[in-house]
Amino acid sequence: MKTHYSKNSDFNALVECLKNISIEAQRTDNHKLPFKSIAEFVLQYGCAFFWRKLPRKYDLKNFGSCSECALELAQKYPDHLIYVEGYTYMPTGHGLPTQYAWCSDMLRNVYDPARSNANANSLYYGVPIKLQYAIGLQNKSSKGSIDAWEVGWPMFYDDPALFLDDRIPLMY
Repeated sequence: MKTHYSKNSDFNALVECLKNISIEAQRTDNHKLPFKSIAEFVLQYGCAFFWRKLPRKYDLKNFGSCSECALELAQKYPDHLIYVEGYTYMPTGHGLPTQYAWCSDMLRNVYDPARSNANANSLYYGVPIKLQYAIGLQNKSSKGSIDAWEVGWPMFYDDPALFLDDRIPLMY
């Protein structure tokens, strides 16, 4: 597993929480999946992303799930934005990371079209997913690309080259 580094110690706390989720899933899981949890998968293929205020030109003016909003935004600006799924954590919230989807630019700045209460304290850790891959799973899964349990978690088995958007370097 790669080294996780962040200028912000809160990111390290988020990574530790995701590791704990994975450990707990390994204790209770009866499935024979290559990853015992979404958290383990995100830790393997993801990286930290950094919140920024959503520029007005990216405001969708509509409502929906985080994955629907993020996919719509990524489709509208495919040359500038990348679809990402993983976890978000708001230290002032309920204290647990939440599975979530957002967009990012190539510098890992978050463009979150679904949450109006996100701010500089919001933490994001996720996997940059190729847009066409995510669109292909959109109609098959109600839970996004990574947690596509309805179709057998294909990202758990697919070659990462099929789904990782390499416009974002994961090693830092």
